[in-house]
Amino acid sequence: MDNWLPLFLWGGAIIGAVLLIARSQSRRYQSYLTKHTEETSKLVAAQEKMIEAGRLSREISERQNVLLKRIAVALEARAKS
Repeated sequence: MDNWLPLFLWGGAIIGAVLLIARSQSRRYQSYLTKHTEETSKLVAAQEKMIEAGRLSREISERQNVLLKRIAVALEARAKS
């Protein structure tokens, strides 16, 4: 029985160390995941703003094109008369 006691204590120490390492790694990964999620949210928000700005720019360009076509039609009608 005396021969098993050191092995039992050594095994307990190894299991304890493994549990501590696993817990530490779990915390580190959770921290990384939280940081990554926050950064991704910021990037998504920035991309949504860029998409909205592009949509507004496209709408302005379409309005300008419509106005330019009206001006061209008016100038052509003026030149014919």
